[in-house]
Amino acid sequence: MKTDSITEQMFTSILSPMINQTQLKDSVSQAHFKEKMNSMMQIMKNISKRMLNEDMLILYDKYFTQEEINDFIYFYKTPSGQKYINSTPEITKEMMTIMMQKYMPEIKNAMMGKIEEKK
Repeated sequence: MKTDSITEQMFTSILSPMINQTQLKDSVSQAHFKEKMNSMMQIMKNISKRMLNEDMLILYDKYFTQEEINDFIYFYKTPSGQKYINSTPEITKEMMTIMMQKYMPEIKNAMMGKIEEKK
């Protein structure tokens, strides 16, 4: 399967809007923030790829029989399975856009409230 490219697309679709929508006080701070976030995004991509290529194998082996895995493989080779694989990054991107527009202000306010709370 195309796990590396799917992981790349998913992280880009998830984090890019978050990075681009975060506005800091000045352009230097903004550039520094984007640089750090892109660096973190690469680290998270690498970890996710390892997780998919190593740990997911163990979990699939634990929860699915070989016959069930063969069924998945068969499905992913069908036109519907290919559509599912190819659509997943775009669906994730749209969900992240919804999250950023609809829920991120609430998340941000809650986080700022917790940060500003006195102990």
